Amino acid sequence: GKWFHRNVEFYSNDSAETVADYKKMIFDEINNNNADKIQEIVASGHVDVDKVKRDGMTPIQFAVSHEREAAVKALIDA
Repeated sequence: GKWFHRNVEFYSNDSAETVADYKKMIFDEINNNNADKIQEIVASGHVDVDKVKRDGMTPIQFAVSHEREAAVKALIDA
């Protein structure tokens, strides 16, 4: 049912961190302009960078609007 789907989406199966944690982490790393960590988060498969949003923006939109050049390049390359 709906609750099960939301529960599966919220909790990551292979670690104690939740998908919500990964969504927060990618935006935090964009703010830090940390290309290596951004690529690591994207490669983990826990975040769909085309769907996750903060302030109505995808990660690349967020990076561009905050002038985080290394983050933009990392997201393009990911």
